[in-house]
Amino acid sequence: MNAAASAEASAHPEAPDAPAWRAWCASLSWAVPLGAAVLLAGNSMGYYDAPSLAASGAGLGVTHPPGHPLWVALAAVASLVPVGTVALRIALLGGVCLAATGLAVFHLAHRFVGAVLARGPLPPHAGAVTALVSMSAAWGATLGVASMRQATRVEVYALALALCVGVLAVLCAPSLSRAARVRLAVVLLGLAGCNHTFIALTAMPAALALIALDLWRDAPRARRFVLAALPLAVCSLVPYLLLPLRARAAASLVRV
Repeated sequence: MNAAASAEASAHPEAPDAPAWRAWCASLSWAVPLGAAVLLAGNSMGYYDAPSLAASGAGLGVTHPPGHPLWVALAAVASLVPVGTVALRIALLGGVCLAATGLAVFHLAHRFVGAVLARGPLPPHAGAVTALVSMSAAWGATLGVASMRQATRVEVYALALALCVGVLAVLCAPSLSRAARVRLAVVLLGLAGCNHTFIALTAMPAALALIALDLWRDAPRARRFVLAALPLAVCSLVPYLLLPLRARAAASLVRV
């Protein structure tokens, strides 16, 4: 941890950490959702948009609007994994995204719960309590019916959830410098837009507010942070090139 991150961490105290509890609970936060998603993943084409999405993913084509270029690229890679049917292979991608969401929620909750506990008299075994509550939050976000249903079939929503929660987790990570937080958040937000534009917009207000707060806290270097983030923002939108390049592919549903 660099000096700037250490100073910021001291300005925002947390409850005493329990490294062993934190490591185990963090591992279970992603391993349990991943295991559940793998066991429940569908082996058939599924329903609603799943058949068309499976075809577009396997054939590297363009889906229905807004096109979901990032998801298509990842689904095309997942379809090459020699396990079960193509639908199962792409559905397993949702399980990986659900695992990433669980880990991101754990770190978000750990930061929040630790800060809350540090404001008053600490309970016994505060570090273990913080880790267990954070793990419970991760499971609550990933093991519900809605989350599990979207992560065990061919759909774009598990990836959208992972990216949006990931943006917030990065912006609240005390171990990263302000510059690193801004840059990583901009990249993840751009990638979220390449997956599902409208869902990314729901995460944008909170993300922009946290980015603005980081810039305000380090006003002398704010301009440099912004100038460094702009090229990364442009690079994160590269998956959109898939739309014109593959619009007329056999697996494309629309011609854009």
